[in-house]
Amino acid sequence: MISSLNYRRRKYLETAALSDALTGLGNRRAFDLDLDAILRHVTRQNAGFTVTVIDIDGLKAINDSEGHDSGDALLLSHDRTEDLQKVVASMSARVKRTTDILRADSFPRAGASFGLAPFPQEGRSGAELVHLADERMYSRKRLTRAEQPV
Repeated sequence: MISSLNYRRRKYLETAALSDALTGLGNRRAFDLDLDAILRHVTRQNAGFTVTVIDIDGLKAINDSEGHDSGDALLLSHDRTEDLQKVVASMSARVKRTTDILRADSFPRAGASFGLAPFPQEGRSGAELVHLADERMYSRKRLTRAEQPV
């Protein structure tokens, strides 16, 4: 009985340590562990993959103006290689479709920005890939803001 209880507690703590309480998705700690495992695997297989960083535009504004319940609703409202040009075009189309759905579904200021970094072409470590994808996401975010009317 006690060992079963300890096991369940350990599993609960492990899940809590590796996932977001709201979405149930893996958190940054889980991401880093998964990224390390993927890097080891693709290196052994002499394969590649692409790190994608996506940031939801307008989430802070929604949280500030409409409350965190609305921001949470936005996070939960939609389900979650080839050469890089095709991946970017495909990702852009998916982000646009999702953004259109979110805007039509009571979140008119919502949007998303993303950045991609392919392994091994543009980075050899998880940290390098995440940093590059993050930089590209923020660059895209700045371009999007510059294109929006004031």
